[in-house]
Amino acid sequence: MLEAAVSRLAGAGYKVGQVDVSVISEAPRLSPHREKIRARLATALGIDSASVSVKGKTNEGMGWIGRKEGLACIAVATLKGNQ
Repeated sequence: MLEAAVSRLAGAGYKVGQVDVSVISEAPRLSPHREKIRARLATALGIDSASVSVKGKTNEGMGWIGRKEGLACIAVATLKGNQ
């Protein structure tokens, strides 16, 4: 799905510049997988892994995330016009 979105952006004359991702989860811990996630996202986005930031946060035991019923992900990307 991500690669399809990047393809649509390219068709509209844009490319991804940088990405900041926050994963909110009580478990599993993100840190052992962080570099692999960054590398895979960078490949899918067609950018260098140095332009991908991945952070893990907890929900402090609150709500459905705190009860370990799921996780949430918030991502922000900057776009550049193709030149």
